[in-house]
Amino acid sequence: AIAMSLLLGACAGGGNRLGAMTDDGLREITFQSLEYLAMKPGVNLSVYNTVHLKPTSVDFASSWKPTQTGSRIAMSVADQDRLRQDMGEQFDRALRDAIDANPRLTIVDAPAPGALVLTPRLFDVKLTGTNNRSQPVETVSRNSSRVSLELELVDAGNSELLARIKDKRIGAATVGGPTSSTGTAVELDRIFSAWASFVGDGLLMFALKADNEKQ
Repeated sequence: AIAMSLLLGACAGGGNRLGAMTDDGLREITFQSLEYLAMKPGVNLSVYNTVHLKPTSVDFASSWKPTQTGSRIAMSVADQDRLRQDMGEQFDRALRDAIDANPRLTIVDAPAPGALVLTPRLFDVKLTGTNNRSQPVETVSRNSSRVSLELELVDAGNSELLARIKDKRIGAATVGGPTSSTGTAVELDRIFSAWASFVGDGLLMFALKADNEKQ
């Protein structure tokens, strides 16, 4: 409810809160809690009662060379792929939990007419603590973890793009302080839960008036 009220408050009234049209037909909206939000004018996301979640894709930052926490040993390609899979599944669970908590919404296994398809992507990922060992390893952090999200919402019936959000979050770990793979997972869980709650409790309840309607 908090997320929804914040979103409604940010977008209701005040023409200066609406930005330019994108090349793919979305209206950019200024919203203080997200780096980027754009929606199709006239769309009403609250009419959708079924949601299909596509698996989250994960892309590491090009400048990040992942190593095992506590060493300079580079992660193998297999371990990097496993890390991507684990991160994607972690965000998938957060989204599913947030949407399941909304009694109005039902998650479906396959897209069908009348459903809303969510396609999430995590990108520019850089983590402070990673390892494939059975025991957590703690070391000193030179940087904070960071991760960015892009989420697109598409009508399953006509494949029309309805909304897009983008956001970047920096981990709360103190530079120069201790970090571990376990701590990084907890930090990601906090970030993912915040994003997922925004979607399940706010974005999927929102309607944006058409450009020819009074905002």
